[in-house]
Amino acid sequence: MVDQMHGHVNLVLIFPVPLAVYLVVRRVEGSIGIVAFIGYLALALIGVCSIMLETFATATLFGVLAFACALAVAGRDRSRVFRVGLEVALAYGIAAVALLPYLVSFLDHLPALARLRPAETGSIDMLSPLLPRPGTVFGSAIPLLRITDRFPVARLPAEDAGYVGVALVLMVILFVVSERKRRETWGLLGFVLLATVLSFGSSLHLAGRRIGTGLGVIAAHAPLLLNAQPPRFPAYSALALGVIAAIWLAHARPTFGWLRLAVVVLGAAALLPVVAQPPFYPTESLPPFITEGTFRHVLQPDETVFPIVPMVGDELRWQQAADFSFRLPIAYIGAIPHQPSYGHLLATRGGYMPNPLPFASWLQGAGVTSVVLDDAAREHFEPLLRETRLEEVYRGGGVSVWRRPPDGTVPKALPVVTVAGSERIPGGSVRELGVPALDASGRFTLSQDAGRPLVMTFYTEACDCDLHLIAMQRFHMAHPEVRALAIDSFTVSKHVRNVVEALGLTYDVGVDRLGRIAQSFARPSPLPFTVMLAPDGRVVNIVDGALDEAGFESLFNDGIAQESLPVDHYG
Repeated sequence: MVDQMHGHVNLVLIFPVPLAVYLVVRRVEGSIGIVAFIGYLALALIGVCSIMLETFATATLFGVLAFACALAVAGRDRSRVFRVGLEVALAYGIAAVALLPYLVSFLDHLPALARLRPAETGSIDMLSPLLPRPGTVFGSAIPLLRITDRFPVARLPAEDAGYVGVALVLMVILFVVSERKRRETWGLLGFVLLATVLSFGSSLHLAGRRIGTGLGVIAAHAPLLLNAQPPRFPAYSALALGVIAAIWLAHARPTFGWLRLAVVVLGAAALLPVVAQPPFYPTESLPPFITEGTFRHVLQPDETVFPIVPMVGDELRWQQAADFSFRLPIAYIGAIPHQPSYGHLLATRGGYMPNPLPFASWLQGAGVTSVVLDDAAREHFEPLLRETRLEEVYRGGGVSVWRRPPDGTVPKALPVVTVAGSERIPGGSVRELGVPALDASGRFTLSQDAGRPLVMTFYTEACDCDLHLIAMQRFHMAHPEVRALAIDSFTVSKHVRNVVEALGLTYDVGVDRLGRIAQSFARPSPLPFTVMLAPDGRVVNIVDGALDEAGFESLFNDGIAQESLPVDHYG
């Protein structure tokens, strides 16, 4: 829970879930009326759905599992448990009516079912319940237990909630032994085991090694659970462990009750995290602009601010540390889909760089009046802000603040490529474009060599495209009648690598740091990709991925076959 305060503020607010469990227990024992139960439970469901859809979906899943376990051991009380289940369903119906506008919008914009994170990282290790993590009091004191560094979620310790501890495992065993004659004992045990097995995810790991397929693969195919994180599932087994501890302590005999209390206290102590003095979240990545309160003199109260930060989730911590004195137009509350979005701008590692004109339109439409750029992200994003015609109005405290000038200047419309049709027959035409040369000696334009076909490839320094560029060099030598142009796109490094000298290239190479020309094709494909233009600027072929010499020949020959197509002026 403390780990999730490092940026996932929404994942800290899970109080409606134990509140819902409390209401169900009260209703089963008959200490709350039907009207109050359904009303309060509906409010709890609306609350958890409003906070985090993933929590709502997983709470529903484990609620169904708990209901099944309760029915299995209810015996003569089965009719009462079933009746409470119907009342729970009615509460869900009321919550659905209240949330209907959001549900309609959700269904209208239902995203494609795709996994946002690798399945390998979406599970906890089978040793996770027993071995303390370095972030716990005991784990930090026992360096020999660093086997946990090999666990699937070792790189995301905030996502690993699987640790229970030997003391609490012992408590469960002793509880089963002492309460074995009670039916509810086996229902609680069954729920804990089910939740634990599901938290292992779709891939079973033992000491960091994959050993098979887990039961979690079943839940992973449900639409709302496809991207739910199994390492968070132990939060639900923790509720059952709390019930087990309460029952076990309540049924203790006076003579040996202190022994049971000692086991529970030791188990709770083993879960304590290593934290600094309050506040219980790291402040080293918060700029002095926030921590020293400078923002109060630069930003207006309740102003809509777009922070560009080094790490996803930092923007929420900025807002939290600033006591929510400014608004955010967008924030990171989960994995970002793989298609470009302005959410990728929230961190330098996002890799997505928009065109200045639509970015400026988005800022205006979202009501953003200030962009706050962290100094750690300045090198990557300063060119974008300047080309968006924003002005730097403040710099200090580890950030710079950018605003639109008083005259309302907007970025100039940039050259675009209009693409219509299928991949094999793209159609469309290219208007005039310009790109600076790699060595800053000039600027390449489409009109410089009009009347010749152009093969243009887009690459990035992160794609390891040397063989692709060398193959293009061989194609260029074999076809002097074709102009060749490579464009280094989305360049993050301050000093661009000179591939002309490194690889001995004789064709033109340009640099487009913002990737404006590559994005003008409106293609989500990763780099590299290659485009062939007819002498009149028509797009006659587009091929994704790295090519060898034969691939360039095929692209060229297929493009020649399409040169008789009419120009499509769509757009």
